[in-house]
Amino acid sequence: MSLSLRWRLAFPLIFFTLLLFVATAGGLWLYWDVDSPIRRALTAFMCLMLGITVGISVSIGADRRIESIPWLRLGAIVVFVALTTGVAWVRTMF
Repeated sequence: MSLSLRWRLAFPLIFFTLLLFVATAGGLWLYWDVDSPIRRALTAFMCLMLGITVGISVSIGADRRIESIPWLRLGAIVVFVALTTGVAWVRTMF
């Protein structure tokens, strides 16, 4: 897989996951005084999971050993974003 193809695949993923990460981290920072400790912990956990997805997205573009479409990494991104939405749903109960 060529360098340009890897980055064309990685760029939308980086943009999307970084957007989610920044929004979650911004909400954590803005509502720190208002939220309960449980909500803060869940939001921080969401930031951790989204930070991992940003790292995986960047690794798609940066890893020179990738020879074909990295389905395992794409699946990991989907799983982590789905888990983040599940944690956000649980967070609404607190």
